[in-house]
Order: sequence, then structure tokens, then C-alpha cells
Amino acid sequence: MNCHFDICEFINVVVGGIVTAIVASFLWVWFAEIFRNCRLSKRYKYLKSPVGSQDDWICYSMKPDNGHLREDNPNGSTVFISQEKGNRFSIRLKQKDNRRWIGKLTITDENIGSLHFRYENEHEYGFKDVFIGEETDNGRMYDVLFLIGKSKDYGNEILLREKGTRK
Repeated sequence: MNCHFDICEFINVVVGGIVTAIVASFLWVWFAEIFRNCRLSKRYKYLKSPVGSQDDWICYSMKPDNGHLREDNPNGSTVFISQEKGNRFSIRLKQKDNRRWIGKLTITDENIGSLHFRYENEHEYGFKDVFIGEETDNGRMYDVLFLIGKSKDYGNEILLREKGTRK
């Protein structure tokens, strides 16, 4: 059998294969990211506050001597959470002294997220890491968002909502 193979065919096969592999890789990564965001969106949609509710998450400060134990009483801040798109949520926190901040929570992995926020009508900004979980206290189940301040100006906080109130 006589096979005629020239350099043009070789270039077409190699370049075509490389281009096809690159396009397939980009498509795979794109579809995997869409799938991950959809999965996280469905898994954490319970975090959003019910429509028509007012600030259903209660905020607790952490004890000064141990930043991983919450105070016994709420600090007076309340939170409303809405889901923007996929794994992104908008958080509106109202403090006891009527200062307010608005933040964007992005869930980056299982039970982990990143929050950036800014105070309304002020040039004050901050970042916090977020751990999502649940806890039991006196026989009641709570959804929990543990906010860990990334700077000394913003300490750790914990947001709680009783599981029976979520939709």
C-alpha cells in the first residue's frame, strides 16, 4: 500500500487537534463552573430571607476573651439576606445605632464564602470570611453564618436564624 503524506496534512492534523483540544477544554471549564454555581445556588437558597420579612437574622457579637464563642444576648443588629444570582447573595445589616451596611456574599465552596461590605453614606469598607453551618441551642436548630473579620477594625460576628422560620 502506498501512502502519500505531506507536510500540509501533518500541519492540519496537529493544528486542528490543538485547536480542538483548547476549545474543548474551555467549554469543559465553562460548563463545570455553571454546574457548580447552580448546585451552590440550590443548596444555599435557604439563606435568603422570606419575601416580606424584615430582618429575620439576628446578630451576636463574640466574647472578647474568646473570639469563637458568642455572647449570650444579641448585639441589636438585624440582617436581611436576598439571593442575587447563583451563589451570590446581598446582605443588608442594620445596627442598633441605625448605622447600616450593604454587603455581597459569594459562596466559593462548600460552607465557605467571602463577604465584602460598605457602610451606607460613609466611606467605610470591609471584608469578612464566612462559614455557613447550623447549630443546636436548647433543643432548637439554627442556621448560622459565622463572619470572621479580616482586620482588627471588624471583629467576628455570628448571624443566627431559627430553622423553622426559613422558607
